[in-house]
Amino acid sequence: MKILVADVGGTNSRLALATENGVETTTIRRFENQSFTSFYDVIAAFLDELDTPEITHCCAALAGPIAGTSGRLTNRDWIISLDGLKNQTGANTAVLINDLSALGYSLDHLSPKGTDHICGAFDHPLTNDQSLVVGIGTGFNVCPVKRTTHGTVCLAAEGGHIQMPQTVLAILAPIIGTEINQFPTVEHLFSGRGLEALHSLITAKFGMSGLDIVNAHLNDADPLAAKTLSLYSEALGALCQQHILQYMPQNGIYFAGSVARGVFSAGFHDVFKTALRRDALFDQHVEHVPISVILEDEAALIGCATAART
Repeated sequence: MKILVADVGGTNSRLALATENGVETTTIRRFENQSFTSFYDVIAAFLDELDTPEITHCCAALAGPIAGTSGRLTNRDWIISLDGLKNQTGANTAVLINDLSALGYSLDHLSPKGTDHICGAFDHPLTNDQSLVVGIGTGFNVCPVKRTTHGTVCLAAEGGHIQMPQTVLAILAPIIGTEINQFPTVEHLFSGRGLEALHSLITAKFGMSGLDIVNAHLNDADPLAAKTLSLYSEALGALCQQHILQYMPQNGIYFAGSVARGVFSAGFHDVFKTALRRDALFDQHVEHVPISVILEDEAALIGCATAART
């Protein structure tokens, strides 16, 4: 079995080959999407670089919604279909999944150093084989994950477009007042653009990316960056509490994405944990849920390899 796996983002695509034993890391290649007219051209370039190996299975994860047998990238006008994948690769079978679903399929296959544990206990007695992947990058979304006797099931969701919970608004209001109207949905705040907007409201500084804000704090270059990141972490803890009650992910919440990694690297874990456990209904469920950040770069490719084999 030779599997072509692909992690297709709005800016870059990463492709690799995999077998029953997992991803062959020496075959991982990264391509800038702006250099290609379609994802199928990316596949052609990848196969040409690897001397066109014979592909039996293909799985692509894309940053966008899947509808039936095709999907569209949210931040690029590319449509990818199952038939297109088969035609381009010669594979007998093809699988198309959302990028967060790929992370869900990867959870049981990450290396020991592939995650950073934030809080909670992995050995508590309330496990129910349910987890939740929370992706925070250019956008925001969640993926509920259920382990069954027949394998892992990853469910589709649009968690970024729900209304902002009142518990989060109550944290923001004393700091930014009526400007909370700028954050009507979860994604308006909990995304790269949301972090930028929050920092602008607090500091009147514009044009700083989420990475800029994190680096400014870590380098002691902007004392107000700490205020932004602390407020963001507090609000994220309150949101995470709601997610625990909504999805009951007693086997863990796994944050993913560049913004999530950056915010947690800033060191406001205690602020996050305090908000997470503040006035929690069913506190025994909230307190013990293990929460981690996915660090492994190949996680989505690992998940694609798993999904292709199931």
